[in-house]
Amino acid sequence: MKRIQSNYDDNVASHSITGSSHEYASPPGAPNPLAGPADYLTVPVYNDTYPTIDPTKVDPKGKPVLIVGASRGIGRAIAISFAKAGASYIAIGAQSDQTHVIQDIVAAAESAGRGIPRPLRGDKTVGVVSSTAAHSAHTYGVSDYETSKLAQLRFAEFISAEYGDKRALAYCIHPGNIAANMWVGGVPEDLKHVVVETPELPTNTLVKLTKEKREWLAGRYIN
Repeated sequence: MKRIQSNYDDNVASHSITGSSHEYASPPGAPNPLAGPADYLTVPVYNDTYPTIDPTKVDPKGKPVLIVGASRGIGRAIAISFAKAGASYIAIGAQSDQTHVIQDIVAAAESAGRGIPRPLRGDKTVGVVSSTAAHSAHTYGVSDYETSKLAQLRFAEFISAEYGDKRALAYCIHPGNIAANMWVGGVPEDLKHVVVETPELPTNTLVKLTKEKREWLAGRYIN
């Protein structure tokens, strides 16, 4: 587990790092061009999963989960985190083959001593994986990505506004700076020092958030 005490000032993080010797983080005083709202608002700042969001400490039995884009990356990690938590129903959707994901879900559930998830029947909590890119205009050739992430913020707001009376709840979550598949050719050299979060940080957070219905998160952006 990695803990980083941070002070945020003009997109520059001043880090004091504690933990095991194999942990990694951006060096002290390193500029962070990917910094977004509230990135360093609280301390400590985590780059990986931690005990409070451990999915094996959550009991979502009876809760159905629908995960879109689950064949790889963060979507796959979300499915595995909910399987470890013991979600009763997990439905996955993706454009590519999902066979390996189903196998991973079963293996994750068994390794955590949970029951095998059953087919999805329905759900009213929508956790949208957005990004800090929704709030910025970078020059890395991903304008389409940034625009779509901004649209997702509004999408979550509309779900909560138009279907809130039907007990629907939606919010967006910024997963952190993760070396995901979208980085064609790998993470740019000038960003490697800040692209240090693991998929388990946001995915385990989603499991924790869906443990109970949190009406106050309706339409909000969570960093």
